[in-house]
Amino acid sequence: MNENPPETIDNYWLLYHFDVQQLPYAEIMEMYGLTKTALANRLNRLRNKIAAGEALSLEAHFAAQGVEKPDTDIQVIEEAIRAIQQLQARYDPVITHYHHTIKTGKPIAILLAGCMQIGGRWTYHSMIREKLEQMLSCPGIYMGQFGDEIENFQARSFAGERSVFDQAIEPRLQRILWDKWLDRVAHLTLWAVGSQHGTIWDERVKGFAPLKYTYVDRGIPFFDGQSYYKLTVGTEDYNLAIAHEFPGSSIYNPNHPQGRALWQRYPNADVVAMADKHQYSVQERQVYGPEVLAGNRPSPYVYLIQIGTAKGGPDPYTIRGWERGQTEWPWLVLWPDQHLMKVTRHFDDVRLWLE
Repeated sequence: MNENPPETIDNYWLLYHFDVQQLPYAEIMEMYGLTKTALANRLNRLRNKIAAGEALSLEAHFAAQGVEKPDTDIQVIEEAIRAIQQLQARYDPVITHYHHTIKTGKPIAILLAGCMQIGGRWTYHSMIREKLEQMLSCPGIYMGQFGDEIENFQARSFAGERSVFDQAIEPRLQRILWDKWLDRVAHLTLWAVGSQHGTIWDERVKGFAPLKYTYVDRGIPFFDGQSYYKLTVGTEDYNLAIAHEFPGSSIYNPNHPQGRALWQRYPNADVVAMADKHQYSVQERQVYGPEVLAGNRPSPYVYLIQIGTAKGGPDPYTIRGWERGQTEWPWLVLWPDQHLMKVTRHFDDVRLWLE
């Protein structure tokens, strides 16, 4: 930076940036190529001249130059908006795409877990413990979290007041219990997503969802809605379309929402997975053969996955209109040196493939 740059710099603009816009020294220095000393000297000289009547005021100068006086209020408000937006993006990130790389020469497995409903009367907490302990018992296993981690029924619940009383522990303790589990598995958790029980109801009532920040504060990607997660395993890229729920339903095809998402939004997905329905269903399909021949897809095979739940008991709200929850979480296994995927319900398969 120059102590004495060319006199083409209008010191009135320096004064405007500093006094009106209240920009920091560093930003003005960078804009004009000035050192801190040179900037301070210019500002002080102009202020002294204005005070002594030897120079026009800021407003009079702009008027004499034929420059429309900047609307100070607009500038201030816009600067405030920009600053708040930057803070919001930092502390409340809303993302829809993410790319993660796992450097390995061996296959990896991902536990696709969702609808844990921790703290519910009808939740099989032993299933949650069993699956998470299995994940921790074998190297190369990770978790993708699909929401509804806790039961979280509160006053004015859509399911009625009985749903509140039918919880084994209240929502605050539910969050504490999941937070303690997350302390153990956070380093293996690839992502988490927003959901009704987990975040949406809290957002409606409180304006924010505490559970989201249990992930964000640990550096785990959190998706508020539908998302695309690109996972590179070794030299292979896998595209995973994930959400707590995708639009659509069918009384005949439990994987209808996933098929619709593949068709309308994620044609290059290798896996389309969601939770929410408390059903378990996996379909492997061949799709978009011409795209494979054109080199736009590495494989015609795609898995449409409907993740089950740990809430398998006969809670009255569910059994009045639906089948009781199907307790199953699948394991997705991905190979690092060929575009190969397998899905299984059996942990013994996972251990065999990872050896």
